[in-house]
Amino acid sequence: MRKRILIVFVLMLLIGGYADAWLTHPLANYVVAPDDLAFPLKSYSAVSAVGYRASASDSEKVVFEDGGNLYIAQPGNIYNYRFLTKGSHPSWSPDGEWILFHRDSAIWRIKPSGENEEKLSNSRYAETQPSWSFDGTKIVFKRIISPNREQLVVADPDMKNLKIVVDIPAYADYPKFFPDGKRIIFGSNLMNEPSILIDDLPNSDLWYVDIEEGTMHRLTTDGGLHATVRKWDDLIIYSQHFVFPNGIVGSNLRWIDPETGKNHSLREGYIWHGSPSFDWSGNYLFISVAHRP
Repeated sequence: MRKRILIVFVLMLLIGGYADAWLTHPLANYVVAPDDLAFPLKSYSAVSAVGYRASASDSEKVVFEDGGNLYIAQPGNIYNYRFLTKGSHPSWSPDGEWILFHRDSAIWRIKPSGENEEKLSNSRYAETQPSWSFDGTKIVFKRIISPNREQLVVADPDMKNLKIVVDIPAYADYPKFFPDGKRIIFGSNLMNEPSILIDDLPNSDLWYVDIEEGTMHRLTTDGGLHATVRKWDDLIIYSQHFVFPNGIVGSNLRWIDPETGKNHSLREGYIWHGSPSFDWSGNYLFISVAHRP
């Protein structure tokens, strides 16, 4: 049965066609090797048979989310992964020592071994979507003030020296540091028309903020939400959401150069092609892809 599932999934990736229904759609994590970061992407290697929002310190181990739980997997053995803890939105530190995650409206951290689990948040507001800086000296996370107001906060890994860098009357989703540690990229529906769809997905765009000055810059005007930045050249790979003719939300995978604004498609027409995440070397790209069982 498992072989049949994998065969069907591989065929779907090769065809790359439009999906005609959402139906049941488990998410699987895949890794793209450096030589396959051509345009368009050529192939994938399976990391896990289920799950999404993968994060890795290198290409050897990855932490991912599935059903409100976090698991650690070793790429190449897709059905062999171990439970880590309950939570979501994991982010593995560059040195491999800690994993940040969200649980019960708060930011937590845990060792990859499952030891030293610790709650970091001490706020009356919900805090989520944590992410490390490239040098491991800072973290950034989202703070939800109200349904119509969100903040992005930069802090030390122990949650000291907090600094609010974004405070807007809109959502500020999935913040990630640039390699220089001076800018943060995120998705937001700021300046866009409201959407009746979940999380305003097709109506979000990519923005980045200068941490020191607090100035915000809009990167896309035709969609963008989940983004990741490559270490050596600031190349951004992101998911661009859209709506199929039958009303189903789909996702393209694209890249953009933040300096020139050059924008190019990697893969198009999938139900879900989300949560892209480079490992810290920038050599491997982890993505989640929807498929049917």
